[in-house]
Amino acid sequence: MLRRRLLAVALLPTLVYPPQFAMAQKGDGAKPSGQLDGYSHTASDAERQWEEKFRALPVADNVRENMRRLSARPHHVGSPYDKDNAEWMLAKFKEWGFDAQIENFYVLFPTPKERLVELIAPISPEPSAARDLRQHSAPAPQPTCSPSSPAGRQHCS
Repeated sequence: MLRRRLLAVALLPTLVYPPQFAMAQKGDGAKPSGQLDGYSHTASDAERQWEEKFRALPVADNVRENMRRLSARPHHVGSPYDKDNAEWMLAKFKEWGFDAQIENFYVLFPTPKERLVELIAPISPEPSAARDLRQHSAPAPQPTCSPSSPAGRQHCS
C-alpha cells in the first residue's frame, strides 16, 4: 500500500507537466513553424488545405434544413415517416456519390395496444369529463403487421 502511494507521488509531476511538453520547451530539434507533427513541410501544407476544405463542408443552413426535414413528423421504428426518412437519406447518400442501400432489421419494438387517459379527481365514480372523452374519442388504430420473418418475428407499423 505504501509503495503505491510513493509511486503515485513520484509520477504526479509527469501528469501535471508531461515529458513531451518539457522536451518541446528545450528547443532541441525545433521544426519550422507551421509544420505538423508526423508530416514533412510539403505534406503539412497539403494536410492543412484538406482540413480547410473539410471545415467548409458543413453549412449551418443545410444542417438546419436537413434536421427540420428529418424531424418534421413523428418517426418511430416502422412508421411511414420513418421509411420516408430512410428513403430520403438514401437518395442524399447516392446524390453525394456513395454506394448505399437500405437494410431491414426485425427488432422488438413494444407499442401500447391501448392508450388511456384517466382523471383521478374529483372522487365521483365517473366524472362527466371522462364520459365526454369516451364519446368523442376515436378507436385506437390497430397496427398492421407483415408476415413473420424466418426468425418468427413480425414487423408491425
